Amino acid sequence: MNESRLNGLSETDKNFSWESSNPTEGHIPQMLEWEKQYGGTHVTDERGFEISDPSLRDPEFFEKQIAQINLNGLENHGDDQRTVVKELILSLGRLPSPAEVQLELFRQRMFDQIKDDEQNPFYIKEEVEPQRQVIEKRKEDFPAPEHALEAFRDGKVRIEESDGVQRLIIEVPNQKGEMVEHPVMTNEEIEWVRKSADAIARVMKGKNDSKIFIAGLGLGLLNAELVKRGIDPQRQVIAELNTNVIEKVGSKLKQEFGSDLDIRSGTSLEVFQKAIDNGEELDLVSMVNSTEQMMQRECPPEKGDLDIRQGDFKAVLQEAIDKGEQFEAISIDAFPNTAEEVNRDASSKEVLELALKALKPGGMLTFYPDSRYIPKRIWEVLHQAGIPDTSMNYTVAKFKTSDFTQGYHYGELMAVVHIQKPLLTENSNQEKIDGMLDQYYEELDDRVREYVEKHQDQLTNSKSEDFQTAA
Repeated sequence: MNESRLNGLSETDKNFSWESSNPTEGHIPQMLEWEKQYGGTHVTDERGFEISDPSLRDPEFFEKQIAQINLNGLENHGDDQRTVVKELILSLGRLPSPAEVQLELFRQRMFDQIKDDEQNPFYIKEEVEPQRQVIEKRKEDFPAPEHALEAFRDGKVRIEESDGVQRLIIEVPNQKGEMVEHPVMTNEEIEWVRKSADAIARVMKGKNDSKIFIAGLGLGLLNAELVKRGIDPQRQVIAELNTNVIEKVGSKLKQEFGSDLDIRSGTSLEVFQKAIDNGEELDLVSMVNSTEQMMQRECPPEKGDLDIRQGDFKAVLQEAIDKGEQFEAISIDAFPNTAEEVNRDASSKEVLELALKALKPGGMLTFYPDSRYIPKRIWEVLHQAGIPDTSMNYTVAKFKTSDFTQGYHYGELMAVVHIQKPLLTENSNQEKIDGMLDQYYEELDDRVREYVEKHQDQLTNSKSEDFQTAA
């Protein structure tokens, strides 16, 4: 977040304090709690993270807060803060500002919820128990491990629509040999897809040689949403196991991408004037899309084809790594092949470490967590893989839930998890990190001293309780 975002955005709210952000009750994801409390004002930083920012109520909030801590004689260099500063250095690859550090300390509350909800009866009732029931049912419908890859590779596929719900269905034998229908993707999940596409497009924007690796075609919803955001088909590498999905969905997308994009040469004014002269009616959305497409010099009229690679996504990704390929973004909606892989594939240590290895530093991993936020089982695996809290974030999508979708989801909320690969690592950058830590606190002391001298009277008369939570 650029610090200039904090200046001149609103009138000072004298009563504002982060104390008003009470720990969440029940089982509402913290991101939705913040949106409810602070409205729709969001900040997107270079990590690609978008969160509600309460500080925008007060343009000088962070400066006053840091200075007040010092005036109260409180420790400004505590372990929690030092950890956050260090982790931000790893994530951002640069020195963070005091404002970014304070905002990150606030954002850490989402991890407190993840830890606390393990013992939350409401969480157990609303997520743990329904999830366990769905898993047990789904296990019965999957083939035996020794036949799974072959079954899903060759399983029959159909695309159907009923009551406005479009879905892709694959038929495979279960462990008893009975043919069972599995939903692969439906358009009821489109909000999750769009939020994922927004996050991915942010980190790929302006990087002409960047590519995304996607595990599975599904209905092609993510592929299409990425194209709308300027991520050409030829920049999308897809691993798809099922040959029938490749034939039905892959060929369908390739045809659509060639005809649906309206690419016009010339400046914005020239394009819009010509459209007006031709009697076209352009709404705001089409104008914005046209402008975005024209601004991307890497987007010629011929967009190229999707790079579809047949095989299990783990094997395809490993082969890409062996060839030296790296990606700006990776999206995993890992459909399990066996009963043992149900609800485990995307969150397994093996898969996450493989994906992180294939990511460029600063790249983004987004996946389907089967939870309302980052569940503890995934949070712990990410820590083991060397991902700090400062490189984790999530937003929340809502599903429309027909009877069809309710058969394999247990709620209307689903997190869109964003994991950023840190730009620095402790193993190879320890001296640089230690130097930046020392520099941060030297500059902070100078900054606080300057602010205190300038606002001494105001700070002395301030009520210290307004700044309690910063301690």
